[in-house]
Amino acid sequence: MERMMYVNRCLALWSGFLLLGLAWPAAAHNGAVAIAVPVDGIKVDGDLSDWPAGMRRYPIALPEIGDKPKGPEDFRGNFRVGYDAQEHARYVGVEVQDESALEGPGDASIKDGCEVFLAVDHKEGGGPAAQWVMWGNTRKSFGTGKLEDARVEVRQGKGGPIYEWRLDLQRLSGEPGPIRRATVSGVLHSEMRHQLPLEQLFANLNQTLHARLGSHTFVCFSMAQFNPLARSLRLANGGCPYPYHYRAATGEVVELQIDAYPLGVRPDTSYRGIEVQLELGDRVVFCSDGIAEAGNARGEIFGFERTAETIRRGCQEDLSAEALLARITQEVKAFSGNIPQGDDQTVVVLKVDDRRNA
Repeated sequence: MERMMYVNRCLALWSGFLLLGLAWPAAAHNGAVAIAVPVDGIKVDGDLSDWPAGMRRYPIALPEIGDKPKGPEDFRGNFRVGYDAQEHARYVGVEVQDESALEGPGDASIKDGCEVFLAVDHKEGGGPAAQWVMWGNTRKSFGTGKLEDARVEVRQGKGGPIYEWRLDLQRLSGEPGPIRRATVSGVLHSEMRHQLPLEQLFANLNQTLHARLGSHTFVCFSMAQFNPLARSLRLANGGCPYPYHYRAATGEVVELQIDAYPLGVRPDTSYRGIEVQLELGDRVVFCSDGIAEAGNARGEIFGFERTAETIRRGCQEDLSAEALLARITQEVKAFSGNIPQGDDQTVVVLKVDDRRNA
């Protein structure tokens, strides 16, 4: 590999932890979403053995810069995310398997490294992000971040480096975004009038927002077009959670996985759409990250698996779209108990019935 491939997943809570230049939504992150789980007693030393056992590890999906990996033997990696509520800190562990490394003298920015973006304020319309980078042994910060707000240690693991980050949220603050909300809304309204294919619509939105919002401000955005006569759904996604597809024929729930950077990260990002054929009784459920990230008094989160299981049970009971939406929000509220809602909880349900509409 000519350079380490950074992570293409929005991480943690919409308080907004993001790896690799991914940020939170202007409209309410699976370009992809990763969940931060409760941790304590973490020592930042590049050794992840003191992290909780069984934590979900998310694969590094897309290259931010450099050549595309030729395969898992060339490069592969994963990351995990935790948060310490008492310390008000985010932790990130990144493990890399790379058949080559770029080290030694020269420009630090072309050496193997890891970059982290953090958006503290989760507000509609987006906001500025803090950025920290470690290239070789060189550390830098950009945006609203300061070097003293983050700590990182690197240790050589089997086949590649291990990066362990701690981000101090108490030292950071974001800004509200009413102007950014108006900008995003206006750009979207203007582009929608042209009735463009999803891929072109996303490309236009991305280029315009990259120019207008400035660096370190990004927008997670997802859109689908449903054809009731053909019973087909076309979906594009930039940083939002994967929608769930309940397949009535098999009774299973699958995620419609499509990855891309949020709007505004890079002006030349290519967005692809996927076509999904739906059948009678199928449902497609869109959930904002506030559903999976809803917490309870024990420090647990509702999670993607529990969300999928709630959808599966409701669909097998043949609930209407309205009733399934209500079931999901009721289950989340029952799980959270008296814990205040920390983020927006938006659910959209599409059901295919015998009248060929939803």
